[in-house]
Amino acid sequence: MSREYTRLISVLGTTPSHGPFIYHDDFEHLLKWTKYAGVGDAIYELDPTIAYSKNQSLYLKTRTTGAAEDDQIGTLMYLYMTPPKKLNYAFHFRSPDFTKIKKIRFYFILLDGVNRHYPTIIFYPNTPQWQYHDSADAPQNIANAIYPLQNLAWHRVQLLADLNSDKYIALKIDSRYYDLSAFSLYHPTAGTPMHLYVHIDMYTIGASPCEMHIDDFLIHEL
Repeated sequence: MSREYTRLISVLGTTPSHGPFIYHDDFEHLLKWTKYAGVGDAIYELDPTIAYSKNQSLYLKTRTTGAAEDDQIGTLMYLYMTPPKKLNYAFHFRSPDFTKIKKIRFYFILLDGVNRHYPTIIFYPNTPQWQYHDSADAPQNIANAIYPLQNLAWHRVQLLADLNSDKYIALKIDSRYYDLSAFSLYHPTAGTPMHLYVHIDMYTIGASPCEMHIDDFLIHEL
């Protein structure tokens, strides 16, 4: 069709930078995250062979040479914070063998110039037990959250928290919903300029390397 019979249309809506979506990453372009821990021949790269959606995901694997228990690897993203401070932090992940993982940590931290707000969830695959960190930064079991994950399957985790009141809201694991609204999160003093950062990391249970793929990350206001 010739140019005079076509016209361009712009669709305006909520955008990740200016609306309730603070950040979304489908890992389809340049890697925007930073390697957090991981030594030796640990792997931290975009992998075009496996993805939850589209064409690639972020691949993490602890070191092979000199592998030992509690080897760690993780990923980190620095962001800004918006005024509401009620957030949903969600992503998809998979592992070929969860039994080689001692624990996986999912957390985000807001430093507001006065306090450090620190909602944290930990999963122990070999129990399998899900925990949260309380207001004293001590791990506590989540009631009825003995929920195993299937090797090679994609799973979704969502952690919801209110950083105004320093309270958890909920944890969602696939189709499971756990109400955490009765629990306070860790918020010590921390005189640092305001920023938000998010972490995902894992530790080995033995001397065998562990691995995980991450895809379709989202953090947005509630």
